[in-house]
Amino acid sequence: MATKKSSQSHKQNNLDAGVEQLDSILGTYTKYESRGVKFAAEAIDESARLAKDWIIYAGEVSAEARRLGLESARTYADAWRRTAPMQTAEPAASTAKG
Repeated sequence: MATKKSSQSHKQNNLDAGVEQLDSILGTYTKYESRGVKFAAEAIDESARLAKDWIIYAGEVSAEARRLGLESARTYADAWRRTAPMQTAEPAASTAKG
């Protein structure tokens, strides 16, 4: 009978030790999990910030492209107006004999 009680006591001690070890493992897991969640949230926040910055920059580049396009069109129109009086209204006479 003493052996049976000793065996049960040994099993109970092993079971208690296993539960304690599991508690320690889960505590460590929780610590790493919370770090991972924090890191993921920070990464998402940073990605969102970068995306917003990129959208703003893309808008600025687009506006600059429109400004440059309009400036080029005005420059071309001004240059054409300056040279237009020099051009003849009628095409040159044809030299082909028919």
